[in-house]
Amino acid sequence: MQFRIEVNRHDNAWRIEITNVTKGEALLDAEGNSVTRILECVGEKLSAFPQPPGKVAEKITDTPDNPHRELCVTKDPQVIKKVYDKYVQRDGEDVVKFGRYLFATLLGDDVWKAINDTAGNHPVELALTWKDDNVINRLPWEMMHNGKRFLAEEPEVAITRRVAGTTQTLAELASPRVLFVVGSALNQDVIKPGAEYLSLLRSLTIGARRRLKTHLLLEASPKRLKAAVEFFRPTVVHLICHGIANVEQEIFLQLRSDDGNGDESVTADALLRMLKPKVPEVVILNACYTASQTELYTKSGQAALPIAAKLVAGDGVDPGVPIVVGMAGQIADQPCRLFTRCFYQAILEGREVSHAAADGSIAAIDGTPCD
Repeated sequence: MQFRIEVNRHDNAWRIEITNVTKGEALLDAEGNSVTRILECVGEKLSAFPQPPGKVAEKITDTPDNPHRELCVTKDPQVIKKVYDKYVQRDGEDVVKFGRYLFATLLGDDVWKAINDTAGNHPVELALTWKDDNVINRLPWEMMHNGKRFLAEEPEVAITRRVAGTTQTLAELASPRVLFVVGSALNQDVIKPGAEYLSLLRSLTIGARRRLKTHLLLEASPKRLKAAVEFFRPTVVHLICHGIANVEQEIFLQLRSDDGNGDESVTADALLRMLKPKVPEVVILNACYTASQTELYTKSGQAALPIAAKLVAGDGVDPGVPIVVGMAGQIADQPCRLFTRCFYQAILEGREVSHAAADGSIAAIDGTPCD
């Protein structure tokens, strides 16, 4: 059951509205009222952070079980930023603390209960959407923690980000044709793409309802990738390559150059051109920082989107890719292989794409293979 969580900026605050997309109606609280939340903003620009509604924050007691209370009530953005910076620097000390703050801000216990009561035994997808809001977009909402565990670790819970204004939907892949695109040789690179690809093919359950049709493109260059897309007509393009940043911290994908004498940095727009005329239904980006919000701004003053979001948004003429799975921050070989194996296992079992991605994420976080 999909719940759209729409965040809109109003002056120095944000208004949140939650819609039960499956039923086509607003989410109702225990009193039968539509669920809305007003989040106060503390700080300015990239030092700004949202805070939960005052009544919600007042209910949070200052105990060892609620270490996030200070973040929810402070008027000093540096208090929140200090913990946020630890997360960015991959300091695990305050990850749960920051995750509890994110949960209290966006949802809170009462809203989370309303979502679960409404969904019953159905899987839950939290579809987050906002428009050109770098303050909200830069925060790792996938790390929300409900006091027991991270929501990303909850069985049957998927957290997705929908680019504002897009209407494309995709439930499941009926006939998955997967083009694996490797930006280096199989036996080179810290990504170890060979191990990832071969591990996937060996580990998929023999009794699965479907079979993957696959094609492997090694040392992919722009021309070779475009030719492979036109030849194979994939429903899924799975890129295994580096995500790199230039001096301005703008993120690119790294493929081999067409002449074979080095590497080439590829933008989201360039990749979209390679995927045409018929873009695949899903693109998987096993590349660093492809879902990360940079601190860049476009010429119009809007925040620069992550590569994953740009692929969904399209080029302004043609629609983009319906679903893109990117990576926030750096990635390592083992989590990538676990994600890949569990994602495709779930696809073959007929799981919806969003929940297949959630299954893969849980395996990568826990460090354990899927059943």
